[in-house]
Parts: sequence; structure tokens; C-alpha cells
Amino acid sequence: MLGKYISSKHSQRVAWALMWGAGAITILILLTIIVYVLVNGIPEIGWSFLTTPPAGGLDETGGISTIIVSTIYLIALTIGILLIPGIGAGIYLAEYA
Repeated sequence: MLGKYISSKHSQRVAWALMWGAGAITILILLTIIVYVLVNGIPEIGWSFLTTPPAGGLDETGGISTIIVSTIYLIALTIGILLIPGIGAGIYLAEYA
């Protein structure tokens, strides 16, 4: 019933404005969270935090050295497993598909 009073072009502009507004609000919330984490987290990062192993628990002691090494191992393993199939898929897509 409302459709006969509002033109299609007008309703499309309203829909686009709502979509852009929702996107802008989402990005604003994301940026707020990122800034909050950076402001409260950067003062806590130091050389000892990066190079000492975790002390265990949630008592805010220790560091993240073992997590960094584990992440490097995981990335190397993933690259090692997927390098050959990735090159093969690239060649197939470039030459045959």
C-alpha cells in the first residue's frame, strides 16, 4: 500500500542510505574497539613480554615467546603442505581453465 506513494527511485535511495549508514556504524564500532585495544595494550608490550614464556594461568605474568614460535611453525607447515598444490592449481588455471 505504501509502495504506490513512494517512487521506486526514492525507495532505492533510502535503502542505499540505510546500507551505507549500517556499514559506517559497523566500521565505527570496529575502529573504536581497535583504538581501545591499542591504547590499553601498547604500554604493556615490551622486550620481556615478547621473549619470556607464559607463566601459566591468568595472573598477568610471563610472555608470549612460545606462542610466537608455535605460530611460525604453523605458518611454515602450512606453506610446506600447500605450496605444491597451489602452484599446480595456478598453472592449471592459467593454462587450461
